[in-house]
Amino acid sequence: EQLESLDHNPVTDLSTISALRKLIFNKIYISDEVLTYCARLIEAINHPKDHNLFNEERKCLSGGSLFRQSPPLNDRTTIFLRGAAKAQAAIRYRDFVVIDDVRKILPSVLRSRLNLITDSAFFTLVDEDGGSLYRNKQELVNGLIKQVLDGVRVVL
Repeated sequence: EQLESLDHNPVTDLSTISALRKLIFNKIYISDEVLTYCARLIEAINHPKDHNLFNEERKCLSGGSLFRQSPPLNDRTTIFLRGAAKAQAAIRYRDFVVIDDVRKILPSVLRSRLNLITDSAFFTLVDEDGGSLYRNKQELVNGLIKQVLDGVRVVL
């Protein structure tokens, strides 16, 4: 009964959303430094040994694979990360992207992609009784993202 009385007028339309999307992607500047940082983040996840990441997880897996595909992230992930960082900059009323935009948006971009963890890795690394490194898959993914954010530095 209450739902019927609510105003259902849309606040925007598809053409406005499309125009905003084009504006963000075409008008928000992203420097070479920020692009390099984005690429280094994805590279670190795809080749964690080279970046000294996921050491405890890899040790627990005894040579088993952490992700279902190798490398776990593809070029589209970098494109999504750059686009999301541009949107983050726009939300903060800037026409340029800074490293903090990338760091802020990275967990949202990676959360779905890092769910490509193998079942064997999941059962090895996650134990509801607390006997493993993580208590659940969300904690595992968040732990991997934190390692990436802590481990990959900006190179000037």
